Amino acid sequence: MKPSLISVLSSRIVSAAANHLTGVGGPTIFMVHRIDHGDSDTGGITAAYLRTCLEDLRNRGVHFVALSEVFDALQEGTSLPPDSVAFCMDDGFADQAQLAAPIFEEHGCPVTFFVITGLLDGTLWPWDDQLAYLIAHSLRDTIEMRVGGYDYTFSLADPPSQTHARRTLRDAFKLLGEADLEPALKALEKEAGVEIPANPPPAYRPMDWDTARVLERRGVRFAPHSVTHRILSRLSRESMEAEITQSWARLQDELSAPLPVFCYPTGRVGDFGKREIDLLRDLGFTGAVSTTPGYLGEYPGSALDPYRVPRFELPASLTDFRQYSSWIERLKRRLI
Repeated sequence: MKPSLISVLSSRIVSAAANHLTGVGGPTIFMVHRIDHGDSDTGGITAAYLRTCLEDLRNRGVHFVALSEVFDALQEGTSLPPDSVAFCMDDGFADQAQLAAPIFEEHGCPVTFFVITGLLDGTLWPWDDQLAYLIAHSLRDTIEMRVGGYDYTFSLADPPSQTHARRTLRDAFKLLGEADLEPALKALEKEAGVEIPANPPPAYRPMDWDTARVLERRGVRFAPHSVTHRILSRLSRESMEAEITQSWARLQDELSAPLPVFCYPTGRVGDFGKREIDLLRDLGFTGAVSTTPGYLGEYPGSALDPYRVPRFELPASLTDFRQYSSWIERLKRRLI
């Protein structure tokens, strides 16, 4: 029942009338992380599902806009067309370039890649991906760990249990201080009975700068997502500044027109704050994106802060995608 109802309510004709009557139009920003190519380590959406989502937007008459247009509108105080949708992809993995970028291009949909520059430089692979690798490849069916003063015991006997362990430990690791993350990874490595490879395995392989330059010439925009993907609020001021300034410098060195918009690692409330925002302003960034789900100017009179721009993770079902990319969810969130 719900899929049919959402399909009708999000249709081109009904959306046009609803946007006019309710005044709840405006941009939705969707973020995409991994493209599922059959590897249980990474998960993510399939390329086929991404194509379905873009085709659905075109059929509904939704406007594709570049993320740069969203920030231009914020700076200039102008409005974008109702039902505007912008897309971005975080991190900078090879499968994003190989599988997702051609689909966005095929549908004439702009996309911005927020890249971890240390990943593209080949000097590291992010701590949260190392954690996921250890959980997926553990030689033990049960692991026990103490993280941040709390004891954890996880079964790894089946995929749902592994998913639970990965998510719980990742959230626990996010709370660790700057000096504690590496020892915690080493402890997990020992507990799992498997070593972290020096270089990212195929499922975690990054795109390279040559690929990024090719994509940039074809219209993809690139912007910084830090050097190492460490949570900025957990770092010293010196380390935090290095994460932002060095990632931005690398993009300027390697690409022709990087976008001066920052993507906070993990991007939750508490992962960044005034310290980080002040630095971004001083460096001339036009704004930054978080992972807080929501819409720009979600409520009447709400501030449009260009350094705390909300985004939605791309919903895993087409029905939910239609709801979040139309007036339906905007009105629902306003009324609740």
